[in-house]
Order: sequence, then structure tokens, then C-alpha cells
Amino acid sequence: MQLKQLGKPIAIGNTAHIYRYKEGIVKLFHSYLPADVASYEGGKQQIVHAKGLAVPEIWEITTVESQPALVMSYAEGKPLGELILENESSLAHVEQYFEIFVEQQLLLHQIDGEPLELMDEKLTNQLHRATLLEDKVKETLLDQLQRMKYRKVICHGDLHPHNMLLADQQVTIIDWVDATAGDLRADVYRTYLLIAGHSVQMAELYVQLYCGKSKLTREEIFQWAAIVAGARLAEHHSPEEAVRLLDIVKHWI
Repeated sequence: MQLKQLGKPIAIGNTAHIYRYKEGIVKLFHSYLPADVASYEGGKQQIVHAKGLAVPEIWEITTVESQPALVMSYAEGKPLGELILENESSLAHVEQYFEIFVEQQLLLHQIDGEPLELMDEKLTNQLHRATLLEDKVKETLLDQLQRMKYRKVICHGDLHPHNMLLADQQVTIIDWVDATAGDLRADVYRTYLLIAGHSVQMAELYVQLYCGKSKLTREEIFQWAAIVAGARLAEHHSPEEAVRLLDIVKHWI
């Protein structure tokens, strides 16, 4: 396979370009990323696919002109995030889409997470790399993380409405690079954090629906707020987002 065979990308993300190719798609990662990025993400996606979840099937882990790439089945559908934005003026429609979103996340959280990467190991590594955190704050967050007790279930790690596709009531979940075996409460707070970056109102609707369906309390979920926000500081973000995350850490620590 050559790059010129792929044509124009159908989608562009932070880490990769997506191309239609024959009956499937090619996810072509940027050349500056580690050489094992495709096998790292593809391996996780193979694990969750084998557990019977509605995710694209990995056909091949390869390279295209030295760039890491995944070849996988094509997922029909439109991102729930786009559907929500298109119907933003209708609370009933927005709530309907978030109902679908929460129900799918609940399904993930019922399934044993092994042998995925452990959440506490991933968060520990992120907190160590979060250079904006003061050392004492970092130590406090690492101590909190070590004291967390939980059942290890599948956690997507980056689940937001744009990572869930809907087609004729069929849902597909994409982008599994951050998946871990971890605490569902942390996964829910991570989703809340991502949605709140765009709309606090929608984030509040989301967490209210999750609590109502799961019987978890908001307080149980927000026990993870400082840890998850602190770990996110190790990722690429704008200066404004960094301020928001530091404020969350300061408030909840």
C-alpha cells in the first residue's frame, strides 16, 4: 500500500488521518509519533473487540511509507457529538442522544478489563510527566491514587460523544488508544471533564444521567476529579485548558 493510493482523508484527528480504503479504512498515524503507536492502539482494540463490544475489527497493523497504520473495518454512522450539536436547541433530542451515550458506557463498565493496561499504572505515568504540577501536589495525587480501591473494568479513557457513532440505532465506539482496566468512576469523570471543556451544561446532564442509571453518586465520581485532571496535564492542551485543569486540581485535592 502506498500513500498515493489512499486519496484524501475522510477525517483528521490529533494523532492520525483517516482514509477509506477498499471495504475498510486506514488510520495513518503522524510520522512524529512512536513507531509502536499502531500496535499499541491496535492491540487494545483487538482486546475489546474480542470481548464482543461494538468496535471496528482490526485487519492489519502495518506501515504506509514508514508511517504506522491500522487497517480496520469501516464503521457506519455519524458521531453523536455532531448530532448533539445539530440539535442543541432541542433539550429533548440532546437528552435522547446522551441517553444512548450513557447506556453504551454502562455496557463497557460491566465487562472485566483484563488484560488491558492497568489504569493506575497509566495515571501514575501521566502524573509523573505533568510538569505543571508542583511536586507536593503531585505527591499528594499519587498517594490518593495508590489508596483507590476498585474493580477493574473496561474503561475507554477518552470517551466523548465524538467517539461514538450512531447508524440506524446501531452504535460503534472508536479510538481505543487510552483504554485501560480501571475504575469506572474515573472513566466517568474523564468523560465529564472532556464534555465540560465545551459545555458545562451538557456535562452536568451527562453525569446526572449516568448517576441515575448506575446508582452511583456524584460524590463517588468526583473523588477522582483531582487525579484525572492532574493526569490530563501530561497531554497536549491549550494554555487556557491548563489553567482550567489546575483550578480543578486545586479545588478537589
